[in-house]
Amino acid sequence: MVVSEVRARELLRIRGTTPVVHLGAEFESAPGVDLKVVLRQRTIDMWQEEWSASHTGKTTRLFLPRVQTRLELDLPLNRLITRTLTGHFQDCGDYRKRILTLVGEDGLCEHCGVLDDTVHRIQTCPRYEEKRNDAMLALGLTVGGEIPLDQIPLNGVAWKLLAEFSRPLASHD
Repeated sequence: MVVSEVRARELLRIRGTTPVVHLGAEFESAPGVDLKVVLRQRTIDMWQEEWSASHTGKTTRLFLPRVQTRLELDLPLNRLITRTLTGHFQDCGDYRKRILTLVGEDGLCEHCGVLDDTVHRIQTCPRYEEKRNDAMLALGLTVGGEIPLDQIPLNGVAWKLLAEFSRPLASHD
């Protein structure tokens, strides 16, 4: 629940009347309509619009394209998973080039010679083939294809495997 949603609910509790202004829109209660549910859905819809239009979070959005899905899932997060989901880990060439702006860094995978980012490591890098195959089997996919990244959070086993193979993604063996 976002702060503005909390404030709108507080106004409902204190005043007990409508209309309530929430995130720039006016809402009125109607018979059979739970205004709290309407306010929450409006907040999620606006969050989704901002998430979809954002120029940041591109890697995370591949795994979690829908705000509603993320809110519904009980996904355990830790430092390594977060780094994998954001592409922010120090042994990643793209991260070293983009974020750390290291002199002489070309952003290429030392194993493959292509752009080294989270998607490359999960989808195609030979160094991570065994872990990729485990994730594919957990998702019920044929080994050797491409992993639909947005399906990983929906499958508890695949999510745990992501956590497992985020360790080598976050640091050299």
